[in-house]
Amino acid sequence: MFNSIIEEIKKSCQIFFSEASFSLNPKSFNRFIISGNNLTKAINNYDNKAVPINVLKWFDDFWLYVEINFMKVEIETKLREGINKEDYLNRLSESLLKIGKDYFETTITLSVFQGVAADDNKSQLFRAE
Repeated sequence: MFNSIIEEIKKSCQIFFSEASFSLNPKSFNRFIISGNNLTKAINNYDNKAVPINVLKWFDDFWLYVEINFMKVEIETKLREGINKEDYLNRLSESLLKIGKDYFETTITLSVFQGVAADDNKSQLFRAE
């Protein structure tokens, strides 16, 4: 369902990786994680948890982690009085991804690490959601 979106992201991002091939592999129906031919381990620090992840060589001793999630949004079936259903759906279309009759909220996690390939405890320099 999300394949064409993921393929466009892969095509657009490959130019930024001269030392690795960039790919996004599905981990579930709606979750995609960075992949490629030059991966190593790192520790992702998030929400007071240290989670082991794979990171892709970006350049020099910098490594990148990307995760994309598409979460289905349940559509309200009963609207408050005074709210027009067409206006409601138009507002959803402006802020969410629409595929068929379904709406999805898209989240992207991006983290930059620095360190040597053999070190699983690279420095996490940046994390954005």
